[in-house]
Parts: sequence; C-alpha cells; structure tokens
Amino acid sequence: MNKGKGNTHKVFELVFPDKQITVFGVGLWDKETGEEHFLEIVGEGHIANMPYEIILQGKEATMLAGKYRIALYWPELTMGTFMKIKSTPGEIEDTMEVLTEK
Repeated sequence: MNKGKGNTHKVFELVFPDKQITVFGVGLWDKETGEEHFLEIVGEGHIANMPYEIILQGKEATMLAGKYRIALYWPELTMGTFMKIKSTPGEIEDTMEVLTEK
C-alpha cells in the first residue's frame, strides 16, 4: 500500500501470513472528500466504523462498497441527508484505487 497517497494515513495493519491476508485501516484526511467532509454531514454517532478498510488477499485488494458501508453504519440517514454526500462513495473508491496502484 502506498503511504500518504491520496491524502490518507495508515491507521492500522493486521497481517495473517498463514492465509496471505493483510487488512489495512485507512484514514481519509482530504478536507473536501474525506472523513472531515462526510462525518460532519452524517454525524459521528457511529464513528466506530472508521477507519475505512482495504483487504489484501494475496495480490488482490478489495473493500466494502461505500454506498453499502454508509447505509450499514448510518441506517438512520434520510434520503435528503444521503443526497448531501452522494459523491462520497465514489470519492472513497477513487482514493482507495490510488492507494492500491502498483
């Protein structure tokens, strides 16, 4: 994983060498697209779901889709509130793709 790319910060790293799996916790620090932007709108009541995770299995990186993750951790969001952050899932995905580029 590329350190500091996309205005991010590695919060944690869990390594399971016997299964060739590593889980990275990624802080999204961009003021316009990261946690500071969307947590202000959706609220910090479910902050335990942060940081965002990337799972590396062998050489394949995966993550939970932003739309699903946000809906899962903030189930009380109204459609109006969700529309205020409608670009956030894509922005998170774009940030994670930058991190996993070779």
